Amino acid sequence: MFAFQVVNHLIREGRRNRKRGEEDNDSYYNDNYQKNNKKGKKRKKYELLKHDTITVSGVELYRIRALITFGNVKKGDLGGYIQSEGNLRNIFESDDEDFSWVYDNAKVYGNARVYFDSKIHGNAQVFGNAEIFNKSEVFDNAQVFGDVEIYHSVKIYGNVKIFENAKLCGGVEVFDDARISGRVELFGESEICGAIEIYWTECKVVYDFAW
Repeated sequence: MFAFQVVNHLIREGRRNRKRGEEDNDSYYNDNYQKNNKKGKKRKKYELLKHDTITVSGVELYRIRALITFGNVKKGDLGGYIQSEGNLRNIFESDDEDFSWVYDNAKVYGNARVYFDSKIHGNAQVFGNAEIFNKSEVFDNAQVFGDVEIYHSVKIYGNVKIFENAKLCGGVEVFDDARISGRVELFGESEICGAIEIYWTECKVVYDFAW
């Protein structure tokens, strides 16, 4: 009988210790989760100003205002105009920073997207299904639209127009009055300038050149 009582006592003590350990572990993980969650808390980096709008091609666009400081943008700074949050990535957290921004009177609308540290400024317009990402810039009076993809440190400026299915990446610069359209694909450290027009109905890949 005594042995049975001792074993029973040890079982009860083991259950209490295990429960206490589980509670300690729960407390530890909850505390760390709260700390990490606070550290990586998702914040919106801008808001749409409902009282500051313009209409472009029948579409209402809203000026944006920074809610936090990031990159060269200060909290409270006014930006350019977008149609919705789908146009400019609006997530900011410690482990997933995106300094993309629309400046000045630049406009992004339709299904166009700007993300991964890219900048649209001046009087530039990005619309249609165009995507600008990976540290690329579109500025001055440049227009990018259609199903265009601009990525990996590309710069588009001047009075340039890029449209249809063109793809540019890897340090390409297009400026002056250049026009690029069709299924043209440009890669590498290239410069396209002047009043040149580049267009193609099939895929065309060009590496490291200057026109």
